[in-house]
Amino acid sequence: LPYAGLKFFVYQWLKANYWASHKQQAEADHARAPTSTPATPTSSSHASQAAASHQGAAGGQGQGGQGSHGHGHGRQRLPIMTMLLFGAVSGLVAQSLTYPLDVVRRRMQVAGLLNPGAPGAKPSQPPAKAACKTTLATAKYIIKTEGWKGLFRGLSINYMKVIPSTAIGFATYDSLKAFLDVQGNL
Repeated sequence: LPYAGLKFFVYQWLKANYWASHKQQAEADHARAPTSTPATPTSSSHASQAAASHQGAAGGQGQGGQGSHGHGHGRQRLPIMTMLLFGAVSGLVAQSLTYPLDVVRRRMQVAGLLNPGAPGAKPSQPPAKAACKTTLATAKYIIKTEGWKGLFRGLSINYMKVIPSTAIGFATYDSLKAFLDVQGNL
């Protein structure tokens, strides 16, 4: 599983679901709104305030209270906190799913450098070269000697790096994309 592709997929999926749920909410609000009320100055100003409030809640207000990203094209963008949250979740999911392969890869890379028979060697060290010839053999060896937890050793420390960096990266990317008026799916 490619880490970068997976984190972009999860981020885009979260954004698509966010916009779909907000579209459904707006349609439901519109369906519940009374249509037979006469348009008076009070009711129309109330309606415009409600519409502005809903647009802001749906992520339409960017910096400076603008309904879009500041260029007047009407395209909405996610609120910053939502971008950070979606970025963090995408990094967490991608790292969790790809980490076991990283562990196996690292073990295969250092297998020739360490001699498990040397004094002071620990069972958690990489196996001898013969056991590290293939990805599957290395994974089986890790599971046999350390259990399933061996494939996730160090993941919690890695979260401390990956989650904030992915969150900040996606929030910056989306903000700059909106600022520069770049069109596209992601």
